[in-house]
Order: sequence, then structure tokens, then C-alpha cells
Amino acid sequence: YMLTGDNVRTATVVAGDIGIPPRNVIADVLPEGKVDAVKNLQRQVDGKKKRCRVAMIGDGINDSPALAQADVGVAIGAGTDVAMETAGIVLVNSKLTDVIVAMDLARTIYSRIRLNFVWALGYNSLAIPVAAGVLYPVLHKALPPFMAALAMALSSVSVLVSSLLLNRYRPPHFKKKFGRRLRKGRLGLERVDVVLQNDSVVQTVNVEVCESMRRGESCRCQPELCECRPCKEHGNPKP
Repeated sequence: YMLTGDNVRTATVVAGDIGIPPRNVIADVLPEGKVDAVKNLQRQVDGKKKRCRVAMIGDGINDSPALAQADVGVAIGAGTDVAMETAGIVLVNSKLTDVIVAMDLARTIYSRIRLNFVWALGYNSLAIPVAAGVLYPVLHKALPPFMAALAMALSSVSVLVSSLLLNRYRPPHFKKKFGRRLRKGRLGLERVDVVLQNDSVVQTVNVEVCESMRRGESCRCQPELCECRPCKEHGNPKP
């Protein structure tokens, strides 16, 4: 979605250049209108019958109320101080692609936290009873104190080493395709592939739609010549 205080015509043109459907453009809105739009999105439910979580990206004073209302507020590094104070995430650079990098990094860190938690829980669940002498009736031997201290230290060291492996994190990189086919000869963005560490394309932003779809209308291409994606009228899936 695009929320902007600019006029509808300008917002629609910009949205078309970056692949946002015209039906998802909300223009000519005041700060309170942006808050209402975020609330409306939060009331929706996803396929799992859960409330949708909304992330808002902004850089100005007018975006601050919506940044506070959203589940995750993201401020542009070159934005105003009010926006950066309100947001939960501040992008050092002014590139919107860093939003995808921030989301991927957050998922990677969260996965590492869960791994460390499971490892520490399992390690201590086994080591503590042994240190307490649960095997003494069977083996008639107790774990020496220095061995228990060493095992405890190894637990902390293993979690620390696991966390340090995050230094090997590689941010996603973006493969952009520009062309003149979609805009009547004008050069513009046509496709963006987001590639993760394992060199797999996980997300594609494709702006291959006709002029009718850019205006928010139904596709009017001939069925045998339609290359719009996605296109409900002709059954073309997402790329």
C-alpha cells in the first residue's frame, strides 16, 4: 500500500512505476487519515484467521502518528527526528530496499535466538541432573566440581559461538531489470528479484501490467496476447 498526502494522479504514476496496484494507493490523506488506514489494515485477517500485522514506513512529521499506530514503524535515516523517535526501526541509509534487508536480518536473528534457547535448555536439562548425582546409584561415582564448572562454561561458550556465527550473515541482494516495453518506450523498472544467502529467489516484484490495470480497471488485453502478471481476467498467475 501507498499512503501519501500528494494528489491521486501523482501517487498513481509513482505507484505504477514501482509495481503497486492503483487500488492500493491512498492519496490526499492527512496524518489522521494515515492512522485510519493503518487501523483498517490491522482489522483485517490473514489466511490463518489472525489479525494482520502492519509495518509502516515513513520519513516525515506527518507520518509519525501512523508510525506509532503500526505494529512496526520504520523510519528513513534521512527523515525527521520526530519520525525516527517514533519508529521502532531506523534505516541508516535512505534506500527502501533496506526494509527487506532489515526483515531478513530480524528473521535470522530470531531463528538464532530460538536455536540458542533450545540448545541451552536441552544441555542444562541433561547436565544439571548429572551434576546433582542422579547417576551415582548406578555408577557409584560423582561428577567432580571442576568438571561441573567446566560443563557450565562450555554451555555459555557454545551459545556465544553460535551467536558469533551471525557475523557470517550476508544480506539479500537485488537483481533489477529495466526496460522500455511496459511504458510505451520510456525506460523504467520492470522486475526486481530478491536473492537470499542460498542464491534462491524468494520474492519477485513484477510490474508487468497493462495501462488499464494501472488505472485500476480490469485487464483489456486480448486473451492470447495478455502478458500481465498477475491477471485474474485471463488466469495469469504471479511470476
